[in-house]
Amino acid sequence: MTDEGRYICEFAIYPSGNEQGVTNLVILAKPSNTASTVTVQAGTAPVIVAHCQSANGHPPANISWGASVGGNGTTWTEKDNQDRTVTVKSEYWLVPTPADNGRDVSCEVSHRTLSSPETFPMKLRIEYPPQVQIVGYDSNWYLGRTNAVLTCQAQGNPPPTTFTWRTTSGQMPETVQVKQNTLTVLKVDETVNTTFICEVRNHVGTGTDQVSVMVRDNRTSVYAASGVAVVLLLIFTAVFLWMRRRAAVTSRETEKSREGASAPVYDEVSTLAVTSDTSRAAWSDDQDDVQYASVHFSRSQTKDVPLNSTVHPSNALPEEEEVQYAAVNTAKPRTARKDETLMYGTVQKSLRR
Repeated sequence: MTDEGRYICEFAIYPSGNEQGVTNLVILAKPSNTASTVTVQAGTAPVIVAHCQSANGHPPANISWGASVGGNGTTWTEKDNQDRTVTVKSEYWLVPTPADNGRDVSCEVSHRTLSSPETFPMKLRIEYPPQVQIVGYDSNWYLGRTNAVLTCQAQGNPPPTTFTWRTTSGQMPETVQVKQNTLTVLKVDETVNTTFICEVRNHVGTGTDQVSVMVRDNRTSVYAASGVAVVLLLIFTAVFLWMRRRAAVTSRETEKSREGASAPVYDEVSTLAVTSDTSRAAWSDDQDDVQYASVHFSRSQTKDVPLNSTVHPSNALPEEEEVQYAAVNTAKPRTARKDETLMYGTVQKSLRR
């Protein structure tokens, strides 16, 4: 390193005289780079959480920081090396919190002897007392309930080592069993109507949490939940049955409407006819003169249109027509004899198309 400096070269040129050239010689020395984190406790003041150093290099190295936390770095240079090399040091400062434990921070060193910057990734080490939470109480501890469990969850750095359960009254109920971070009530009774406290320790400090248990006389909440479920089920069932019945009624009405539109139906046909043998023969010979007192044509299920008329029956019906006679009532005419009888009959005739 002692060869580094400014060099001057002088030479003579005839007839202009002497000339000189100046150059600077720089000796490069590759530095030794290191980085490390510092274990600190959570607090409210900024402290050093990481170191980075580039030692015995020439010329001085450049150090920069990258982190996912809100700290900042400070850098300085030391030039007291006997070989004229330089050591560059940098520190990362941060107000440490439990949330910063395990987060990433990196130191990056740049130097002329390095083809690319050298990076040192690290994770912060923040120690803090246990953070405690009791879980498992569902506000439904009723008399006679069995195996009700409380769990004391704790997170700390270093990990918690001691769990202690106690009550505000100072005496643990006889139906309670404690094992590490778990408290089990074998059978809920009046003595469980108290406040349970969980205390957790590590070498940094202590954390606590508590839960107040209120013992109920009955299973009101359970019954209420069951009642709501039953009501919802009944409502769903009723709606489903109504929709199904509605669909069936609509289908039947549609089918009947189509049948009514496709074929005429004669509801009542009343005739005056002679029922004696002689009258029957006369009626057969002169059947075109038969009179129907009342004829009703039914085109649908909902509307009957009465019609009084004289109907002349035809000797034959086309095969494609379908006629239904609901009722035919015959009675003797005015000229019938006294011994003639009254006959009633029903005639149904259906011809397929």
